[in-house]
Amino acid sequence: MIQITKQPYTYAPSQNPMVFEFTTDNANTLYFDLIIKRSGSNEILSKLKLFIAPNARTSYTDISKIIDNITSTPIDNRSQFLSNLNGTVTYIVEVTGISATGTTTDNKVTSGTFHAFNGRLNNFDLFNNKMNSYFIQSGYQHSFLSDKPTASYLHYVANEHLYFLADNTSGIANIRTVLSYKDGTSRTINTAFTNPSNHKLHRLNLSPRTLSSQLNFQVRNLKNLKVSLHNSAGTAISEIRQYNIVNYQCGISICNVNWINEFGGMSSNTFQAPKERKQIEKTTYNTNGYLERTNGVYSPIQKVISNRITNTYNITSQSLTDQEFTYMSSIINSRDVYCELAGSGELYPIVLDTSSVDVLKRKYTKQHNRMILDFSSNANLSLEMMQIPEVVVKAGFDYDLDIIF
Repeated sequence: MIQITKQPYTYAPSQNPMVFEFTTDNANTLYFDLIIKRSGSNEILSKLKLFIAPNARTSYTDISKIIDNITSTPIDNRSQFLSNLNGTVTYIVEVTGISATGTTTDNKVTSGTFHAFNGRLNNFDLFNNKMNSYFIQSGYQHSFLSDKPTASYLHYVANEHLYFLADNTSGIANIRTVLSYKDGTSRTINTAFTNPSNHKLHRLNLSPRTLSSQLNFQVRNLKNLKVSLHNSAGTAISEIRQYNIVNYQCGISICNVNWINEFGGMSSNTFQAPKERKQIEKTTYNTNGYLERTNGVYSPIQKVISNRITNTYNITSQSLTDQEFTYMSSIINSRDVYCELAGSGELYPIVLDTSSVDVLKRKYTKQHNRMILDFSSNANLSLEMMQIPEVVVKAGFDYDLDIIF
């Protein structure tokens, strides 16, 4: 008889080890025949043979590379407030014992149901059993898929998406948005959580420019907004995230950058002063070296037969707290980084050229620290979103990150 003696967490990030260990009490079993299937449809995802070492009864395998190939973080940049997304994988495993002659020695055993999402947690989170705290469940206050501090700054033209894991058993009734204004007034908006296809991954569009039209509120003089998930009794079943709405100094050019973070959600930041540099690579050949002239034009001695232009960009962050610097430094490890195009608001994929970042601490540098990044693209990007006009600043956005201590 086969026993599953080790298995992954019920909800696990696909980039961490996902180890199954099987043990048999039958000495005639040579290997375990393992089939990984998508739960519900029984689509076969992979087949494996796990041979048992001599004088042993146990074998194991890490299926994370198999599962990681079919998980993803879909990016929905549409204006709607809530999107239910694919990208997670729900699977089971079936294991059978097989002898050296190919006969069945242990009857098939089927595991329980497991779920995987596109993420990678650090080893301390694994050791401290925080793996399941990223799936929303009633009775807890679990986490969103974000590496930002729970209280963070958000530029009023930023592109911000907040992801979370939940299904129709999680008990989410409403998404609560609390708006606080500079004059001391506040407003609470409850939006019903709908998930008709019982997806596991969801996205909230918290970009102030689009959120105001989706939830019908005024952005002018908005000081901060708080977002949380609540059950039917009105009890919070998620952490509460607060975004303090800010503006940079008048006249500073800005651009938005988004990236998939280690939890499988999306992080963002509004950078300053984008600078562009063009570099050309040319393939040339030399002619016979003789000058010829036709109609007053000399023929070239060297000709260009192909060229390739690369655009590189340099961006600088606002002044960062130590906590902000730490979370933003993870951008260099992201597989997917995007910049927002001026005018259209669409996200365009980029490749970071910055491969290392010194994680600065204010107590050592004795100054406000900024992060500087370089990236390249094969397209001529229009990054400079705007120069904040003075009339906008006077309309209520008089915050300035450069003076926040």
